[in-house]
Amino acid sequence: MTGKAASITNLNLTLRFLRNLSKFVDSVPRSATAFRSTRASLLCALALVLFSPVLASATTPSPRPHQCSEVFSRNASPFQGVYFYGRFIAPNETFPQDARPIFAAAQPGVLLAVGTERVLLDYLMTDPNKDIEVVAIDGDPNVHIFHRLNQILIKGTRTGDLADYRELRFNLDWDIWQFHARSARQGKRITSDEFKTLMNPVAYRWWKEYVTDNGRWQYFYAEPKNERDHFYAINYLFDASLFTRLQKLFRARKFHVHPMDLRNPEHNFDLVEKLLREGKTLSAIDISNAWEQTPPLRIYLGPEKTGELMHSLNPLASNDSLFIYTFGTSSADHWFYRGHTFRYMRSVISGFEQGLAASQPEAPWINFAAKFAADYIQSTKNEEIQRADPHHRQQKLDPSRYLWLNL
Repeated sequence: MTGKAASITNLNLTLRFLRNLSKFVDSVPRSATAFRSTRASLLCALALVLFSPVLASATTPSPRPHQCSEVFSRNASPFQGVYFYGRFIAPNETFPQDARPIFAAAQPGVLLAVGTERVLLDYLMTDPNKDIEVVAIDGDPNVHIFHRLNQILIKGTRTGDLADYRELRFNLDWDIWQFHARSARQGKRITSDEFKTLMNPVAYRWWKEYVTDNGRWQYFYAEPKNERDHFYAINYLFDASLFTRLQKLFRARKFHVHPMDLRNPEHNFDLVEKLLREGKTLSAIDISNAWEQTPPLRIYLGPEKTGELMHSLNPLASNDSLFIYTFGTSSADHWFYRGHTFRYMRSVISGFEQGLAASQPEAPWINFAAKFAADYIQSTKNEEIQRADPHHRQQKLDPSRYLWLNL
């Protein structure tokens, strides 16, 4: 077997194992939380032992252009586990349009966000007249691959030609993929390196499995027609003006992928220092529900790490910079969106600072994170009581129930 074939085969085997692992964890009844977490932890450890060499060999850059290229050689994850790899590629918050009033308040600067489509939808909900740069921050290498491939595919599509791009999402085969890549290169819309990335069969197979043929995209792939529909007025798959706006963002090189672990203060400070050196200001950061605590795996932050993250971002933030987070219980229902300006947060933590040691500058921010976590969970419980009302679905949607913005 050639080196190319061996690399592709090993990577496919690894992806298959991780997919089966995900299906196994999902298959365990939700009541068996302790069993599911413990079993997943053991399998994750086994996966690291068995497949770390395989992943390394499959993602090592090669001087030969037809072997695994840049997109797979730069996706090393800062996380030390594989529990959730690939689990959050398809959007699991299906009414993000509820957060439009929050993102509309975002000022010029850098927008930091986690996830795949979430990052792009966040940007599309900001004021198009504001100069906003986007940095996708995430620890899942599959999220990095999505962004790098999607960016190339959207850049490579003729300006405003949404139908051409939609083929890559709905009706994809290898011939369509190759035709798109060659057309994009001939039109000089992508670089030679980007062309080599698309012509890599591994890139095609990854996109087809995780994006085109992935049933978890069902809500995003359904055209929204009224305000009660998923992704209404923000889904660029059905709006050429939104699609064109993304093309302009990518072609202006104002979209970046930055692998990082938000739980690691060094990663956070490194990114902040980099952006400060470039003269940037924080527009907003959206961490979704990563502020939650998820023992025993602790793949999310919890109040302590969330407070440390806020503290690390403080030098980058203006008073108008936004800190945005969510909480939800069902991927098919409305999640809850909360946003605070740093002006508001700074005013609140000033009351926490008295009596705290100067050697712990992050302590007031941790106290703030713990406070909003407690308040938020209580407000969510109150909403769940309302949702239990059988007439709830027939009532007119009240966005204020899902939205909270502190200026």
